[in-house]
Amino acid sequence: HFLANGNPTCSQKIDYIAKTMDKEHDLLLVLGDCTENGYASEYKHFLEIILSCGLKNRVIMVPGNHDYR
Repeated sequence: HFLANGNPTCSQKIDYIAKTMDKEHDLLLVLGDCTENGYASEYKHFLEIILSCGLKNRVIMVPGNHDYR
């Protein structure tokens, strides 16, 4: 789960990926569970991390079983 228990290492990993992506990589594919409980605040946090890393147009998210709202 991307943000389970407020896990800060997840956002650090996304930031690392964003910084190391080069022109050979077209996108980041996120395979579900971007939230723990599907709350709007959790989606907002996920989006803030993605935007802060400069990945706005380079992410495809496939919803998981925790992404139900």
